[in-house]
Amino acid sequence: MSLGKQSWVSIGGTLARVRLIPTAQLPGGLPPEWDSGSLSLSGGVGNFRGDITGQMIEVPGQSSAYRTVGAGVTWRMPWKAKLSVGAENLISRGKNPFGLPDTRAANNADEGRVPYVRYQQDL
Repeated sequence: MSLGKQSWVSIGGTLARVRLIPTAQLPGGLPPEWDSGSLSLSGGVGNFRGDITGQMIEVPGQSSAYRTVGAGVTWRMPWKAKLSVGAENLISRGKNPFGLPDTRAANNADEGRVPYVRYQQDL
């Protein structure tokens, strides 16, 4: 949605149900099915944009879903490049069903933050 000549807001999301077949060949800890969803809210003014994203993974039979929130800022540079800075897992709840089995992770269900800096050049 445009909010003027150079301002905009965008809302997006996905919802999916995944089932792996055949389940007899799965490695030990990988769930055979799960539900996944995401929601993103973006806004921008001129060459700058900000994003907030949330993701959810729910495995049937587990007591709680894994939820995480990330945020980032992107600058569209004059020479057809983008510089993004942000972090994933700013807030997370539950146990990641795809995380590595680790004794530390079992004691602390929250996953660590993952900061990033990304440079993308259009050719």
